[in-house]
Amino acid sequence: GATGSTGAQGIQGETGSTGATGSTGATGATGAKGDQGVKGDTGATGEQGLKGDKGDTGATGATGLTGAKGDQGEKGDTGAKGDTGADGAKGDTGAKGDKGDTGATGLTGAKGDQGDKGETGAQGEKGDTGATGATGATGSQGEKGETGEKGDTGAKGDQGDKGDTGAQGIQGETGATGATGSTGAQGIQGETGATGATGATGATGSTGSTGAQGIQGEAGATGSTGATGVQ
Repeated sequence: GATGSTGAQGIQGETGSTGATGSTGATGATGAKGDQGVKGDTGATGEQGLKGDKGDTGATGATGLTGAKGDQGEKGDTGAKGDTGADGAKGDTGAKGDKGDTGATGLTGAKGDQGDKGETGAQGEKGDTGATGATGATGSQGEKGETGEKGDTGAKGDQGDKGDTGAQGIQGETGATGATGSTGAQGIQGETGATGATGATGATGSTGSTGAQGIQGEAGATGSTGATGVQ
């Protein structure tokens, strides 16, 4: 039937003792839902009654007010694994996480097969000059090498032309003669006068042109081979 109006909330009654379970009656029409009553004390659990026959399903009543949240129940048994759901849409790429700590060094793996030879790398820059190495120990005296054959004497070159004689330089000018002094009375022998200054030397004549190069002389005999150096 139609839902009746909600009645006023009654006072919570004391919990009665549990009666024996009667046979299941036919399901009646759903009455109007009353207001949420105050929660009464929990009564003693009665003996399990006999299970009655399942009644017909009654009409769905109006939705009641949400009750207070009950205590957390015990964890139920794990259900059977459900079928794998369809792949969801790919999520956006998350922000890059912080760099993790360096892990401990793993055990050395077995040596792999020889890889193919790689291509030749580009020429590296010239390295710094290394320090001078220590002087090596003196090697033993090597055997004396055989004397080489004497080379052929080269042909005598032609006599070069005699160079031209250079022109004679210009004669320098003669210095002027000093004036003659008057003859004095014979007196005491005077001191010897100082020697007159030497006249200036005439300019040197220009050098004659150099003569042409003479013919090359014969080659000297080959000297004996020197002793072989220490190894």
